[in-house]
This record gives sequence, structure tokens and C-alpha cells, in this order.
Amino acid sequence: MSLHSSLAPVSPVLAPDSVPGAGACELVFFDLDRTLISGYSISAFALERLRSGATTPAMLWIQARAFGLYLLGRWDYERLTDVCMAQLAGEDAGAFASFSERVYRRHLRRKIYPDARRLVRRHKAAGRHVVMVTSASRFQAAPIARSLRIGEICCTELQVVDGILTGRADTCFGAGKLRAASTVAQRMGASLAHSRFYTDSEEDLALLDRVGRPVAVNPKRNLRQIAARRDWPVLDFPPIRPVRTRTLQLARKWRRKWGQSAVLVADRLRGMVTR
Repeated sequence: MSLHSSLAPVSPVLAPDSVPGAGACELVFFDLDRTLISGYSISAFALERLRSGATTPAMLWIQARAFGLYLLGRWDYERLTDVCMAQLAGEDAGAFASFSERVYRRHLRRKIYPDARRLVRRHKAAGRHVVMVTSASRFQAAPIARSLRIGEICCTELQVVDGILTGRADTCFGAGKLRAASTVAQRMGASLAHSRFYTDSEEDLALLDRVGRPVAVNPKRNLRQIAARRDWPVLDFPPIRPVRTRTLQLARKWRRKWGQSAVLVADRLRGMVTR
């Protein structure tokens, strides 16, 4: 089952296929990256930190190497997070929160899918409790959740001591999303069997397999195949057209400024892959 372009007035991803017990709360969980927004929120953060000089070429190489090892299957997500978050150690949490708001205004605000915004609005209008559940940090997720009027976020939490980021984090990924969703359901007196979950990735199968209404949104190839086999609904949102703004001008400036560093990182990553 596949739904394309704008949401239909009556959609199988909105109509319940089972009815909760009297007085029970119906939960709707949304992933963030490539589900509510186009692309990855971390990319916008990386771009803005590079533009501001907060990330050096050496730090860029460390991040790229970590992502390369993760994509090659040599590192798990927790180790990837540990390495990337370590670069934030010592930063003021309040200043980083302000930075995250700037990233939202310059980059992420226009990346929210209009169809995702409408979908969230319809679920809320139907009286369902909407929750964002994401491996992104609260700094990435909170401005988007506020824009969509999503009142609850389950996410990777960055550790803060005396107002300072320690460089450590409690991740919300894979089975961690299932644990977080189960905690919400228990607190709300709800059942995952009567809940929905919208996501783009097979990495979320732990939670997809437990909810009564899984929905694949802009799914990656593996999840698209799984959804076809299991007859799960699929939503493909229309791509967001790029807007020529100061953000794009800054991106071009960054590419010129950091071009040599990017080439060096790419060369080293190719060396890792061919070893």
C-alpha cells in the first residue's frame, strides 16, 4: 500500500484499524529525520558549526571517520555517538541551546514537510497523543517539535553538569526507541498495540513490530521492501524545493573555505574502505 503526494482527506494512516478501550489514550509516534523533515538535522548542525568556526578540519576528520566506520559496520551507534558528542565537552548548554535555535531558523524550519505538518495536525485534532521519538538530541528536536506543537519528545539526551555539556549522552536508538515508547505508553495507560509509528528506516523495526499501525515514510530501500512484504502503508512526501537564501550563500562560502579539508577527508575515507 503506497500513498503519494499530498495526504488524502481520508487516509489509512489516519483511520484506526482497531479501537482502544474506553478512556484509553491513543498514541502516535513520529521519527524526526527524513520523516518530519527532509534530510538529517545533524547535517544542518554540522554546517552551521563549520560556518561559525566551532568545528575545525581536524574535528571534521574525526567525525567523518566515525561515520565511515559506522556505515561500514565496524562501530555501533553508541560508539559513533560517544565520539561525536565528545567534541561538545565543555560547551555551555545554554549557549548551545541558543545555537540550536539559530540552526532551526536558518536551516531546519524550511525542511519540515508540509504533509508531515498536516498529518501531525490531523492526529492532534483527532485527540491522539503525538510523541516525537528520535535518535537526534533534544537540541536538534525541540525547535521542530515546538513548531509542530508536539508536546513530548523521546530523544538522545546530552548530559549536562552545572550548565556544561560533558560530552556524554544517553542514546535513543533502535531498541532504545521501543523502551522509550513503552515508557510513554505505560505512563499514559495506553497500549502500543493501539498506537502508530511513522519512520523512514528499518533501524526502527523494534518499535515498528510492536505498534498496531506501522507506517513507512519516505522509506529507505530495506524498509520499503519490508513494508511491501508486510502490507504496511507507505507515505512518500513530495520533495521540498530548495530556496535560494542566505543559507545557501553561506553553504557555498563554506564549500570554498573548507574545500581542501573536505577533499582530504574524502581521500582518507576512501582509503578506509579499500583496506
